[in-house]
Amino acid sequence: MKRPFRLYKTISIDRESGGVDANVTAIHQHPKYRLIPYVQDGKTLSKAVFDIGILKLSNPIESSDTIQFATLAASGSRPDPPANKTKRGLHEKPEFAPQLLRVDLPVSDIKTCMDKDTAEDTDIICAGGGTIGVMEGDSGSPLIDPKTRQVVGVAARGGALNIVNPQTFTNVGSYIDFITELLEKAPQGGSSPAEETTGNNPTQASPDDDERGRIQRAFALIREIPKLQSAFNEDALLKFQLGSKLQAAEEDLLANLGEADFRLRVEQHFAEFNKIPNVQFAMDKDETLKTQLPLKLSEAKKDLLALGGPAWK
Repeated sequence: MKRPFRLYKTISIDRESGGVDANVTAIHQHPKYRLIPYVQDGKTLSKAVFDIGILKLSNPIESSDTIQFATLAASGSRPDPPANKTKRGLHEKPEFAPQLLRVDLPVSDIKTCMDKDTAEDTDIICAGGGTIGVMEGDSGSPLIDPKTRQVVGVAARGGALNIVNPQTFTNVGSYIDFITELLEKAPQGGSSPAEETTGNNPTQASPDDDERGRIQRAFALIREIPKLQSAFNEDALLKFQLGSKLQAAEEDLLANLGEADFRLRVEQHFAEFNKIPNVQFAMDKDETLKTQLPLKLSEAKKDLLALGGPAWK
């Protein structure tokens, strides 16, 4: 079983009240998910490809008068521009809005998107740009077709500094087979797809697998920082954002241990941790956390970089 963490209010228009809570008991990312480097304005950054995953909740969310479920786009489908889709998220300005927000976004054709150097594959949708779009912390928000009520995209990349360009969404229609296959693997009444998938469980290292154990211990020490646990209790969104990135990084490094780009992956993952808006906000509120978290991240990063071997030093 993967380490559970608290998902913020799942069904509510209010950020701080109402809704339904659920623990995430497992995360299953796409097996080809990875970060690829690119250079922008002289800086080396990274983009995620095959950027989609499935969360297993500890308890089912029941439909009601206030809770209804969206359906997924058809396999292989893609929204045709020009079209307006509706995106939901928590941002209006750099700070979080008290209530869930929605905005209608124009969909761009893939050529326009690639001409602006926003995309690198055809498994994405580009929408928004100008003065509206995806903000920091909106990753994972749904892009919904208002006519069919289908989820056609999942917010992947964007942010306030890039809002003038079309925003990037994972095209759900490209991954219906992946989603269906995982759901079919889940046994009746029990385990999640992530738990049934072989070779992708970071907690099942063999006793003599010392290097895998070092990866697991490095991430465990980060999660166990006392002040971080307190911050998680106060800010559920921080817990979700940082918790999911820690989980994804641990799985990725375990899957790519011994590969030539292992050290690059370490650098990319730890750079991503520092970009989470709520992490900096939490450290600004607590001087002890401001000391503890960077120290533990630095120690973990140093230990993981050492796994790259002497040739990398």
